[in-house]
Amino acid sequence: MNIEPKFSYTSIEIKKDLTISEPEFLQYSHASGTKKILETLVIDPFNDALKSDGKPEYDFGFKITRTDMSKDSTSWQPIFEKFKTYLEIRADDSKAKEMSDLKYIEGLGYCINIDLIIEEIEKRKKENISHSEYPQMNWPRKKKSEPNLRDIFIPDRNYSEINLENARICLNAKRFNSGLESEVINIYKDINKGWLDKETGFNAEKIPPQEISPITRFREIAGNYVLIQLIREDKGNYSELMNIIIADLNKIKQGEDGELSKLYNVSKQKDDIFINIKKIKDRLDSLFKFNTDVRYTIVP
Repeated sequence: MNIEPKFSYTSIEIKKDLTISEPEFLQYSHASGTKKILETLVIDPFNDALKSDGKPEYDFGFKITRTDMSKDSTSWQPIFEKFKTYLEIRADDSKAKEMSDLKYIEGLGYCINIDLIIEEIEKRKKENISHSEYPQMNWPRKKKSEPNLRDIFIPDRNYSEINLENARICLNAKRFNSGLESEVINIYKDINKGWLDKETGFNAEKIPPQEISPITRFREIAGNYVLIQLIREDKGNYSELMNIIIADLNKIKQGEDGELSKLYNVSKQKDDIFINIKKIKDRLDSLFKFNTDVRYTIVP
């Protein structure tokens, strides 16, 4: 006999004392599994069928539209690292005489043609750009006035077929999962983030020093141990600084004088523009900084 499972949940709330009851812990423990079941059984097969079908719009009493997405993504860290190595090699005076692309200019030191610098950066950008194209199905958003769907039946059907009933069940499954995420999973995580803050004094705004990261605590909830971690993450501002360098070089190339000319020790030689190799490296070093963020790990 086929089973027509019913899924349901009860929302949990943040209490002043940040406690979590056993029913709330069980609710959370089941939430991720329930969410995955609905994605695997209903949402993904139906969504994939719509993408494969290729129609720009479907009307099931509610509309689902298709957007063909195109995205270029640039990995700036390897661009920065390779460009820095390129500069470091050429900034070493003991090797400079062997570098055909360098020119010694009296009073400025070893300089390089600005076109070669721009060419090097563009070369590294091409090596580290990925292109992706994919369809995106746009489902109707839940109105604020609509209550969250906390109970759902899932009939035993083939959800790879495009029809009205499957569309309605899939929409309900998506709405159910959205409520499960906001009313159970995220609330549970927020409670534990607050608990860790209360225990340690550290949070997303008051970030722990690098030397004591990660901040780790075990918490007992209804006889179960929960691991809560606050991990400091320091990431270089690779995109920001490389785009500043590119903007500087383009302004110099276009003939801008003044501060940039002094900053890079610019020298105009007939139709060519040369900039001091060490000044470029100094500029790169001065712009580099870490952007500090945090990441939480909560298990389970």
